[in-house]
Amino acid sequence: MQGNFTASGNVTATAYYGSSDRNLKTDIETIADPFALLNGIEGKHFLWKDSGRGSYGVIAQDVETVMPEAVGENSEGFKTVEYNQLIGPLIEAVKQLKALIDDLIAEITAIVARLDGHDADIEALKAANDNLAEEIRALRADNDNLREEVRALQEGEQ
Repeated sequence: MQGNFTASGNVTATAYYGSSDRNLKTDIETIADPFALLNGIEGKHFLWKDSGRGSYGVIAQDVETVMPEAVGENSEGFKTVEYNQLIGPLIEAVKQLKALIDDLIAEITAIVARLDGHDADIEALKAANDNLAEEIRALRADNDNLREEVRALQEGEQ
């Protein structure tokens, strides 16, 4: 079959293959900022006017503002979306999110490792503090004893 095919009902197949061979393409570039594209498109739930059937998808006019190549028009003048074109930005967005997650996990792991090291420092400081508190108690006791001795010497001189 060649040319356009329009179906107003469901089309069912076990697989759908779209041409994607590198040899059929030129000027191939990685999508640098997929979020700039995706942020202009909202996933929607809606009812089809002709059938009342609920469906999930996008609005062609929204897609057209950020990805005009993905939008066409049927013979009745209604806009259409080539949903396969949404896959590339979604793949790149997921990869960028994965890289960000990996960076955040590494950063959190480093922070936790530093904090674990601080636990030992905190315990050492607590022990040193306890030792100092004991020394202060001993010095106060010595000070009290010395005061008593001084008082006793002063009373003996009088």
